[in-house]
Formats: sequence, structure tokens, C-alpha cells
Amino acid sequence: DDYVVKPFSLREVEARLEALLKRSQGRVVPDTLRVGELVFDRAAMEVRYCGQAVRLPPKAIRLLEALMAQPGRVLGRADLEQAAWAGEPISGDSLRTQMSTLRRALAQAGPDPIE
Repeated sequence: DDYVVKPFSLREVEARLEALLKRSQGRVVPDTLRVGELVFDRAAMEVRYCGQAVRLPPKAIRLLEALMAQPGRVLGRADLEQAAWAGEPISGDSLRTQMSTLRRALAQAGPDPIE
């Protein structure tokens, strides 16, 4: 029920396999996350905001998923980097770039939902 696009790292595959194991052990992960007008369908990898489809690159989707999984919680840089890169080495401004991409895409559909 998952796929990884090329190029991918072995750490990414490992993180996806761990998620599959958690789900198979009875820890159910909902297929759809909803926070206000923001909806993320994990199975279809589709994001909708204010009724409009939002196209996002994979890392921005992972960031959004981490934020939506714990609404109202402040996530630190390390949490966000782990969510998007799963331990892969990243360059200095990569997180800022992906957050900017995420916010810009959401802003085209409605007000910025990220605080």
C-alpha cells in the first residue's frame, strides 16, 4: 500500500517498511487526515485545501503529513527533518525551501493554515 519514487535512499525504504510493520501490528493509521479545510488522503497521496486539489512534491507532502498528524503541536526542526528526510543528510536550507513550497502551494487555495 505504498511506493517510493526513484531516486530513493535505503533509509527511506526502511522508514516505509517500519510504517508498514506498525500498521500490520494493529496500530491503525487513518487513511485520511483532516484539519479544518485541509484534507490529506494517504492512500491516494492527494491533498485538498478549501475544496481544491493541491499538488506537492513528496518531501512537502511528508512535512504536511507530520504537521497534520499532530495538529496544534509545535514541531521542531529535527522533527520536521526526520519526517521529510528520514535520517538522510540534508543541506542547510532544504527544510526552509520545502516549507516555502508547501506554504506557497496551500496559499493558492486559501489562507495559510500553518502557524
